[in-house]
Amino acid sequence: MGREISLRVGSIWKDQTRGANTGHFFLALNPASIMPYEQYLQRMRSLIQLIEEVPTLSKTSSVRLPGKISYDNLQENLEKEILINSSAKLKLNSISEKFRVKPPWQL
Repeated sequence: MGREISLRVGSIWKDQTRGANTGHFFLALNPASIMPYEQYLQRMRSLIQLIEEVPTLSKTSSVRLPGKISYDNLQENLEKEILINSSAKLKLNSISEKFRVKPPWQL
């Protein structure tokens, strides 16, 4: 039996009696080897805009690319900053020291 595609892929959420029967292939490609990098970026911006402008059935929803909500949240947090109380900050600093990781407020 070959690897399945589309609707024939097994779901761990709907049917746990069979495996997904899928395979994976990853390819890394340097876009600059095909076209000027700035042109590639502009084409990607245009593609994102086309995807995000797709009409939806609900006026309150929108089409989003994977990671868009997290990206928007990150941008908002960078602009507004996140306030944490001093007790939590001390605990986070202690954990950061233990794992030798600089917390964002010490960058």
